[in-house]
Amino acid sequence: MNIKNKGDLIKRFIDFNKDTNLFYNNFYLNDFKIIIKIPLIEKENSQLEIEIEKFSIVNDIYLTSY
Repeated sequence: MNIKNKGDLIKRFIDFNKDTNLFYNNFYLNDFKIIIKIPLIEKENSQLEIEIEKFSIVNDIYLTSY
């Protein structure tokens, strides 16, 4: 049985989306190759906009992993 480390399953990083001008806290699910993006700062008078998307860094500027 092959057991992966927790760090291999989910990777976390922060990026900046130049189209929306928002910083995002990201959770990369390695097995599915998708990103769950949560804005670090919510826009006034709006609901929390959580995005789930296929991994791509075309519109984002990678800042750091943690």
